[in-house]
Amino acid sequence: MTIRSVVLLILSLITSPAFAGYPVPIVAAPTSITAFVDAYIRGPVNTPTSITSVKQFESVFGSLGDNREPGRQIVLFFANGGTQALVIRATDQSVMPARLTLQQIIGDAHSHTGMHALDNVPIFNLLVLRPLTNLHHADAAEGYVEAMHYANDRRAFVLVDPPTDESVTDWLKGQHELRQTSGAVFYPYLVMLKGSFSGTLAAQAPASGAVAGKFAQVDQKSGVWTAAAGPVNGEITGFDKLSADITDADVDKFEHLAINPLRNVMLHGYLIYGTRTLAGSEEASSDARFLFVKRTAQFLENSIQSGAHWISLEPSNPKLWSEIRVWIDQFLAPLKKRGAFLNYVIVCDFSNNPATDASQGRVNVTVEFAPVEPTTFVQIHLTFQSAAPSANPTR
Repeated sequence: MTIRSVVLLILSLITSPAFAGYPVPIVAAPTSITAFVDAYIRGPVNTPTSITSVKQFESVFGSLGDNREPGRQIVLFFANGGTQALVIRATDQSVMPARLTLQQIIGDAHSHTGMHALDNVPIFNLLVLRPLTNLHHADAAEGYVEAMHYANDRRAFVLVDPPTDESVTDWLKGQHELRQTSGAVFYPYLVMLKGSFSGTLAAQAPASGAVAGKFAQVDQKSGVWTAAAGPVNGEITGFDKLSADITDADVDKFEHLAINPLRNVMLHGYLIYGTRTLAGSEEASSDARFLFVKRTAQFLENSIQSGAHWISLEPSNPKLWSEIRVWIDQFLAPLKKRGAFLNYVIVCDFSNNPATDASQGRVNVTVEFAPVEPTTFVQIHLTFQSAAPSANPTR
């Protein structure tokens, strides 16, 4: 590179909006990067590895035949439209079938093992913890509760599979702490008939891998705000049948318990037939009820947060607040035109930025959006740290 080229590059950088502290457009954050924590036959241990195909998975973590139960989730994910998985091998055990303990699955925040291997990953959106289904129902519930708290802090969502040894209704009725907004349960299991992959007998697989793949496909096609359910957007494939037949009476019962059923519907195939979070019983408030609303809120927050570095270069005052409102509006307006929500409101002014906060450089922003269903406003609260406190926040 010549001296002239270097000078031109430096000039372009120091005159760019980002360098000068001006806002650059918000870039839409990913919505369907799915993390799988499991016991794979080989591969790096407690190291999140980006996988974009079944072939790549086999080259890193071993053949599908050797991985059996963990491998089925990966196959179902990509068969239903998944595009990027973060695969975490939570043990160095190389004999299948391996059974992970609760501690191995959740891992340790200090050593970044198990689920906590994701601590240093900038973003993931969906979390699948299949090994929890092999634990005692109380341990499985404990693991999922901890996972949902973790996911909520990371603006992610847990796809919950009920334990294999207990009915889903009995499990949920006895585990009230599972009623969180950052998780959803799907039932029944998926059955793969005998073959080279399943083994010599028919095998069951939890639904979370297929559901995560379908979410990814619908996100790409129609947006994260679109429910991946019903005849238009809810068909899942890659298996032979369901482990149980769900009746109309079951659907009514499941709705009150916030269980999302899978059904075989004539002429439409196997469908996801529910859109509720685990906090989404009939008695729950509307903003906690639907998982696509929760995921939309996470998408908006992830997108806004990831582009907010410029705020740290400006003092907190009405000028900055106005720039923030315009900056976010330029991101939300096109989404509204695409049908992401009916309307939105951005609040960043004296009403939510008192003098005490401004004097310490804190900037508070509230974004409210009205989903297409339900139409009540959902609030997102964000706090940023600005530059040196403004000497006079009224100017």
